[in-house]
Amino acid sequence: MIFDSKLFLGYTGSVYSTILLTSERYVAVCWPFHARRMFRTNRAMLAIFLVLVFAVLLNSSRWIEAQEYNSNVHMYSKYVPDMGFQPWSLHFGRSTLGLLRNRYYRQFYHGWTWVTLMYILPISGLCFFNFKIWAQVNQRRLKKTIINHIPI
Repeated sequence: MIFDSKLFLGYTGSVYSTILLTSERYVAVCWPFHARRMFRTNRAMLAIFLVLVFAVLLNSSRWIEAQEYNSNVHMYSKYVPDMGFQPWSLHFGRSTLGLLRNRYYRQFYHGWTWVTLMYILPISGLCFFNFKIWAQVNQRRLKKTIINHIPI
């Protein structure tokens, strides 16, 4: 479960670092004269630190969702519905805590919170920033075309 927790921590950090980079590109393209003042090294380091803190806070409950109770590896044959019969499968015994047994926790955290903060919000943000960048580039290209084709 520790591996799963680190995986989700990296996933969250990666998604929000991408949004951070896209927002920086948005400011650099749409407001080029303000970009240098707005994005300095210390502010970038602070933003990356805040992304890391957000990722840790969002995934903190995953660290305590399940605990391993048996470190022995059992090899046995089992049927996996999607993959058929698996003759040699590794099984790590786990005991779930009350957190995973709670229906409201699963519905709120794994359902609404995770979907909203890891899919809806990031995809909406990336679409917004990339559309604004695209519109600004097209607007500048159009102005350049109009200026270059004016007869003197």
